[in-house]
Amino acid sequence: MRNKILCSLMITAGVLFGQVALAQEPVDNEVLIGLAEKTMIEAKVVAIDVAKRSLILLTPDGEELEFVNINSKITRFDTLKVNDKVTVNAAKSMAYILQKGGAGVRKVVDEQGSDVNADGAGIVKKQTIYNDILSVDLNAGNARVKNVAGKIITIPVSNRELLAKAEAGDQLLVRTRMKLVVWAN
Repeated sequence: MRNKILCSLMITAGVLFGQVALAQEPVDNEVLIGLAEKTMIEAKVVAIDVAKRSLILLTPDGEELEFVNINSKITRFDTLKVNDKVTVNAAKSMAYILQKGGAGVRKVVDEQGSDVNADGAGIVKKQTIYNDILSVDLNAGNARVKNVAGKIITIPVSNRELLAKAEAGDQLLVRTRMKLVVWAN
């Protein structure tokens, strides 16, 4: 395909998000579980503005990713057309964080920003979900929590030492972070 351009999206966090979250959280908050996942997908260009150097990609799951102010060093940007396919390498990390106190304020906080650097343009998406801890079972290695929708679920926690610090009335934060950077090969 003559217009096909391979672009890569990559995480530049450098460490598992759980470790980053620890550095950004107050001292009382501790990461119970940290996970990271990498995937490769093919996305479709659904909109492009060459003058503003912006681009919108559509992922197979229907999510739109908007990139703005794409660096002029990415010269292949000018050859992109609507409906072109691009390869996307994506990584997402997640951390379960214990926050002492605060129960009763269940909510979802979404944040999105852009990141422009010498290599290109990026998207930073963060989401924090605040859940109430109802009880802790050290023997079973889990915590029962009430999520934003009011559903009670059981979360396994393998680190018993950290689990022992949790109690009813605390919150379990589920924080995800994804940073995608478009750059040309």
